[in-house]
Amino acid sequence: YLHRKDLMIPGGTCLNVAAGGHFQSSAYGVMTKSFGLGLDLVTHVRLVVASGEIVTASAKEHTDLFWAIRGGSPGAFGVILDYRINAIKVHNYKHVYGARFLWKYDEETCCKVLSHYLNLLKHPSYKELKNVSVYFFVAPSLLSSRLGHHD
Repeated sequence: YLHRKDLMIPGGTCLNVAAGGHFQSSAYGVMTKSFGLGLDLVTHVRLVVASGEIVTASAKEHTDLFWAIRGGSPGAFGVILDYRINAIKVHNYKHVYGARFLWKYDEETCCKVLSHYLNLLKHPSYKELKNVSVYFFVAPSLLSSRLGHHD
């Protein structure tokens, strides 16, 4: 739907977190420097509160609840039914690209990938870039074995 409408919503960096956890935990991602925190795009949240009542929280109604949800612990303030989010027009940002590369770690491959990436950034077409973010994620099993912990 968003693609057909030329819209986007910046995503997070954790593969295991869906929209609920993402928007209730600040919604930090690789495009944060360019577009701000994802929670800033949330305009309304409809949820079931502890009394069983369904309420809509926004900057104009149930404001304390609205601000608490957008940065509090997921699920702490009620059951979220839906979010209303201001999507971003893609055509306003012609030089926004994103990619995620996954590979089995070995030092040689890592050095080749980084070298290629740095050479790519030297290309003249990248001079207009305002934000470049690089993240490395280490599989928990690799980290645990390096620290001497085993499942």
